[in-house]
Amino acid sequence: MYALSDFQVYNELTPQGQHAIRAMELAKKYKVDILDIAKEIGEPVIWTKTVLMSAIALSLMNGDKLNSLSRVETAIGIDFYIAEAIQAMLPFQTMLCPVAPEMEQWIKDNFASQDLDILLDLIEAPKNDISYLLKGQKPSAPKKNCFQELPKSFKENFQAYRAMLREVRDYNKNKMFNVNSAKELIAQFNKNMIIVNEIVDDLREEGLF
Repeated sequence: MYALSDFQVYNELTPQGQHAIRAMELAKKYKVDILDIAKEIGEPVIWTKTVLMSAIALSLMNGDKLNSLSRVETAIGIDFYIAEAIQAMLPFQTMLCPVAPEMEQWIKDNFASQDLDILLDLIEAPKNDISYLLKGQKPSAPKKNCFQELPKSFKENFQAYRAMLREVRDYNKNKMFNVNSAKELIAQFNKNMIIVNEIVDDLREEGLF
């Protein structure tokens, strides 16, 4: 048995521990597929896949390190001390940590949906978040339930507003406004137009029209 610190050097690992770290490097730095990684390190494909699944899980889990190791050992079936070696080397982000934007496609190409389900269970995240987490990004806020069509109450209120405007138009044609009432009318129009313009600007920024 051996205890690993976060920065224990590669040469202090057991041969199989070194193979695990080499597998992580081949996946992260060179984007080598699991089948070819297994051939390169001389380990079974299943073992290699287990190593890389564990590396992904441990890099995404935010809980206590010892508890994370235990959960990964149980769920994925990796040897505890190999998992410990993986965890100790994860701080070397550029070379070894499997979570990065450029790794998303590699993960999709090398893991089945069942594998991703195991990862989701370990990291306790909803399925929609996995794409963001694998890229090292913060998941987007849940999308709100948008109006599929304009609510009936909105249509009815706009219809009533148009009817009122037609009434104002007719009064204007009949010369019913003087200087004071005309100024008040324009002021009311301007208040409405400010709100309308704000709505239009927001819709335009969101690319909705």
